[in-house]
Amino acid sequence: MAFSRSYANQIHHRHLDRYAVRDYLLQLTQAEVMLINGRRSYQEQYDWLTQRIDPASSLESEFLDFLFHQNLRLPDFAQYCPESEVPSQPDFYYERDRIPGVCIFVDGPVHDKPRQAEHDTRAKEALQERGYRVIVVRYDRPFIDQILQNQDIFNVRFDVETILPLYNVNPLQTSALKTNDSQTKELPFLASLLFVQNKEPFKTKPQKERVISLRFKKEDISQETSTAFHKLTQIPIAELGNFFIEIMSQRHKIESEWYDEYVKAKEELYSKIPDNRLNENHALILAFHRLLSNIIDVNYDLKQYIEHIGQVKYNDCNKSNETIADYFFDLLLGNVINGDSENQCYKINEQDNKIYIHLGKAIKAIEKQGLPLRVQLKDLQQSLLEHPSFIESNKGNRQIGGIFQKTWIFDSQKIIGQV
Repeated sequence: MAFSRSYANQIHHRHLDRYAVRDYLLQLTQAEVMLINGRRSYQEQYDWLTQRIDPASSLESEFLDFLFHQNLRLPDFAQYCPESEVPSQPDFYYERDRIPGVCIFVDGPVHDKPRQAEHDTRAKEALQERGYRVIVVRYDRPFIDQILQNQDIFNVRFDVETILPLYNVNPLQTSALKTNDSQTKELPFLASLLFVQNKEPFKTKPQKERVISLRFKKEDISQETSTAFHKLTQIPIAELGNFFIEIMSQRHKIESEWYDEYVKAKEELYSKIPDNRLNENHALILAFHRLLSNIIDVNYDLKQYIEHIGQVKYNDCNKSNETIADYFFDLLLGNVINGDSENQCYKINEQDNKIYIHLGKAIKAIEKQGLPLRVQLKDLQQSLLEHPSFIESNKGNRQIGGIFQKTWIFDSQKIIGQV
């Protein structure tokens, strides 16, 4: 590294001191060249971090191993000091875009000592004042509990592809309990998965059959529901806990009566929900709701609602008259297709309940995602023209990205409920 004095910068000569950079250059001779985290594989990042944790701390090693074996996000650095002015070196560090990162302190019993705790508090407060997020992972609490409190950092997510196979035989069974003598025993159990969403997240028939979908729409939000929600949030935690204790005090009643209620619910729902897997899923919810209502002396039966959502799911799983247009809408609106503002292929205008689609861009976007459209353009266009939601084709407007272009226009209310 060098700088030169020339005619062009002579007015600055008196300010230039090449010796001022001497110590900094000497420090660089001891620097360690590191790859950027994003260039390492998950295994390589784990190995790299393992070499840099405090060898005297078994807790750090255990925490790192836990993240790795649970396939959670690994730290960017270990034993990293983000601020030279703060006498503290976090055990792990996560970077964040354009803002100070996340400091992870893995604290063993020694950090409970008064003097050490006081020092820790000062250091952590100093980091927080500078914009860093501080997370303390303690030795006396399960790792998973502390990770779940910071899901955004560790990328904790619900993996549908992992959990749904538990329901392979039918939605109410799982298998495999490893015993001490290495035998495998069957462990049947009854359970139903309920998902509340404004769009069905499951694509295949087997996936859809294994869950109960509770559709959420904007019109479901009202002043009445808002008041009820805020009233619930004001109930003290201890009081809510007592509700659970009260219910569990009726455990014998629940255990002795649930199966009869379940069989009864299955029979009642069969005329509306004839599919066995769907019937069992929905019947279980109805049976336990009836038990709960009986215990707390509430006269409210969910049968009509359960029948409705079960029928919707049954029809969705057994579509036999799906058109090419239906298939197209499912691919386009049921997946992450739209790009940024410059690459959008459709727009949903909530004010006029219309969907504006640039057909050419939409087809390219679907194919770019590797989704199997596999239809002739003329057949797709004809099916779109015949779809109940169709309003107008090749209409010039600036709805998509503010650019004047021709779009196909559809009634969103006649599409969204199907997708």
